[in-house]
Amino acid sequence: MPEVMGMTNGRTRVLLCDDSRSLATLVEHWLEEHADLDFVGAIQHREECLDAVRATRPDVVLLDTMGEPFDDSTLAVIRTASPRTKVVMYSGYVALLGEEALPRADAFLDKGADHEELVAAIRSVSDAS
Repeated sequence: MPEVMGMTNGRTRVLLCDDSRSLATLVEHWLEEHADLDFVGAIQHREECLDAVRATRPDVVLLDTMGEPFDDSTLAVIRTASPRTKVVMYSGYVALLGEEALPRADAFLDKGADHEELVAAIRSVSDAS
């Protein structure tokens, strides 16, 4: 598939890394309503992150802290495997601890945000690339 400005066929490819299967279903549903966004998959375990990033080549990763808010190892794996991929820290810890306490992502979004805020965050980091 041809790539145009970091996107495949003009669509921003989005991968979710979150330990909640129900959230993955919800995010997929939210994103399918937007022609410019392509939900390429979800993983529920940190250990799957590297393979998922390599296989799906996302433009944006929605990354949950998966219960480890101070662990930046998953973010480091993403940055190493795909330096151009943007990362949105999508976690309840954003509101609880604040952005400054979390690993340095490209953007931060609390899980309490509605779907329009999620879409806006994805577009914001995607447009910045």
